[in-house]
Amino acid sequence: MKDALCSVNKTQREDGDQHLTNGADGKGTQALPREFTEIRPQANSGEGQQESPAREVCKRADLFGRAPARPGHLVDYFLKLASDNRIPATKVLAALLDGLSEIWPSGLTVDGVPLGDAGRHRAVRTDGATDQIVPFHKLSQWLTYSLLEPLEMAGLTVERLDELTALPEYRNGGLLLDLGVIRPHAPIDSGVKLDVASEFIVEWRALTVALMDSLLDLVRKELRVGASFTMPHMLQGGTWAAGRKIARQLRPPDGPSPIPVAADGTVF
Repeated sequence: MKDALCSVNKTQREDGDQHLTNGADGKGTQALPREFTEIRPQANSGEGQQESPAREVCKRADLFGRAPARPGHLVDYFLKLASDNRIPATKVLAALLDGLSEIWPSGLTVDGVPLGDAGRHRAVRTDGATDQIVPFHKLSQWLTYSLLEPLEMAGLTVERLDELTALPEYRNGGLLLDLGVIRPHAPIDSGVKLDVASEFIVEWRALTVALMDSLLDLVRKELRVGASFTMPHMLQGGTWAAGRKIARQLRPPDGPSPIPVAADGTVF
């Protein structure tokens, strides 16, 4: 950001600082660190099928604008989509899933469409193409929650937050494991990393989502608050911090996940 790599033009101000103008056009991102610009292959698929965040933004002018394309143009998109300046949280999530779907590696596809953060579990049965598929979309939902305040500052009210889920990651899920709410059938081997797509991890994450809903009701009763106390309130102010605290007590000094997971950073 300081080097204006995401800017079309750089001008010099009288005070010597660079002034960024016009936003990003995707060209400056060539000089960004590798994790922002490289094309990562999807798991279990051919090379070059994974788009970088910068290139994906530039591809979707309907969401991110044209010349220059910028993530901030999503605000304009949501303002047009809103009714009386109100928009359901699921529409925000849907736009993010649609616009950024190609940046999440996934070995799971339905009708040629990569599903992103989803797993398979034999206990989940449907009659359609999604048989045995468990959707999570943790990072996309986290981004949705993170956009709440900026969108409110832009004059939008994001409603129906209860239609989103808890974030199935190792702080929330770890809290439930460390406190004995979730109990594995067999002891966990701390020296063995489990694949993030394994049925064990998928089940752990799914239980985390389901149990966090129940925990939210209990927290509301304990605090004597109603529906105005939402899932992101509990996640940000409660379970994530509590999960980190108990992890550091049980596995000092860093407090890693109670279950070692082999993942590339796009899930956990």
